[in-house]
Amino acid sequence: MSTFNFGTNIHPSNPISIEDEEREEMNSPISSFNEFSDLSPRPTNEFNLSGSKVRFTLPPPSAYPHPLDGKPSFATAITYKETYIRLFSDAVRNKPNWTEKVSDRKLFAKWLREAQKQAPPCDGGRHRVLTWDKDDVAYIHDELVNVYKPFVEGLREQGVRLEPDVDGVWREDWDADEELRMELINAVTTLENVPKGKKDWHPGSNKQVLDLVHPSLWPIIYNRTLSLQTGEPIQPPKDTKIDSIGFSNKFCWLPSEFEVSPDGTKTTIKSYINNLASDEQKSLFYPILEKIFTKFVPLFNHVLADLKVGTHDFRRVFAIAGRKWWREDLIKLSNENHKLKWDKLLDQFVNDDYLDVDFLEKLPHASKRFDADDEGDPEFEGCDDSDDEDLDQRGDPGIYENERIISTGIYYYDQENVTDSRLAFRRTVGNVPNWESAQILEQNSDWPIVFNMSSESQSWAVQEIGQTETKKNRAIAFPNIYQHQVQPFKLLDPTKPGYRKILVFFLCDPSNDDLPTTRVVAPQQPEFRVEIENMLRNGPMGKLPEEVFRMLVRALSL
Repeated sequence: MSTFNFGTNIHPSNPISIEDEEREEMNSPISSFNEFSDLSPRPTNEFNLSGSKVRFTLPPPSAYPHPLDGKPSFATAITYKETYIRLFSDAVRNKPNWTEKVSDRKLFAKWLREAQKQAPPCDGGRHRVLTWDKDDVAYIHDELVNVYKPFVEGLREQGVRLEPDVDGVWREDWDADEELRMELINAVTTLENVPKGKKDWHPGSNKQVLDLVHPSLWPIIYNRTLSLQTGEPIQPPKDTKIDSIGFSNKFCWLPSEFEVSPDGTKTTIKSYINNLASDEQKSLFYPILEKIFTKFVPLFNHVLADLKVGTHDFRRVFAIAGRKWWREDLIKLSNENHKLKWDKLLDQFVNDDYLDVDFLEKLPHASKRFDADDEGDPEFEGCDDSDDEDLDQRGDPGIYENERIISTGIYYYDQENVTDSRLAFRRTVGNVPNWESAQILEQNSDWPIVFNMSSESQSWAVQEIGQTETKKNRAIAFPNIYQHQVQPFKLLDPTKPGYRKILVFFLCDPSNDDLPTTRVVAPQQPEFRVEIENMLRNGPMGKLPEEVFRMLVRALSL
């Protein structure tokens, strides 16, 4: 099942930017992965998937984490060092032709130097953690050259162009399918050409984000929306947690049913798309959306597999409690002594010598990992801007647990006269690892340095995960355990209007068969009310006396 969003569009950690000898820009932040059927994680030094095959079949029934499941599903905080190892890895993998360049040790050392310079202060700017030591250098080189590189090359040999991005996030550029993109653009013009007074501007967007099809319109209203199966109003889920903040006992988005063939080469929309349900719209849009969703299947496969194996929680650096952070060592390492050691370490790396230069005998508060030997809601949305200002539009803050949306896929299908932007990700963390009580936290005043988190928030905090670049013809899929935020972008020419257009699929939990869909709910828009009344008359309600039937119809506002 999926819900759906169309629109016209006119989230934060700072990405690392590293350049090669061609002075090409390279931005971004890392990951682990696979598919609906092959639930192995993306490559890390813990897993070697260079020989894996891509398959496209549905997974066995299983539960995937949801952002509102509660504290047990919240992530454990990652260290500052881990954050920048991830950022560097992702920056390399966003480089054009990175698989050809990554084995060049001299160029790799240049990237490391640039990344080290960009590591910003943490804990409010009071301290600076020196990210790279000899183990970091050896580890990240091994992960990129011996794990990610063969994995991506193996996918390309199979004709698969998708790649891992931020941990748990996948991307693919669809530049080759221009015909399908133009079909979509032409179809969407029928939604855009409406009177100004009927345009659905996204709340709080200052008329910069125009929703063309959005699942928040005409949703299920519990105790009012009728089920075609029973003729009775749909009830809220019966759950012991129904009174919790994660559930809504009033509303629920109304997903559609998409059927994917066993080999993943074809998608069929089995039930109408809410807010896109007229016969003309079905004929125009559904064949296009079926093709696009089929292209999303591999991306969603990998996101689901990552969720299944917990890729987002994979650790390269582990925190250790109860050890004093030696500020005098930190201060010493911030001086010229550090630069001399750093240069010597990179010289050893370039020459492929044994790395024996290091900074601290033991890393404070950190231990290195040494194991290196289809249901959904579609949405069309767009941003339209004629003002010379940053465009910083934020998505809805959360999705209710009774909707069970676990992944989001975004296709950036068109843009004009706007700069490329980035999509930033962060995640709620429930605790700081290995610190078992608030008392220990209070006694270890240096933990904000280790984890780069505000010392004013010792629990239920959020950590920035990374960013991915968004550009025309790029598709991105990510898990909804991540919060996301569009980073600001501008008009290239302030004297001309500009826009960006996106198509969004919200993927519901494929292991949950209890979600009501458009298969059991008739279109609720006013233009369909006569049709709905006739459907009710032909169902169980039609057997009621006419006076009672009319009374019920009026009560349901039909």
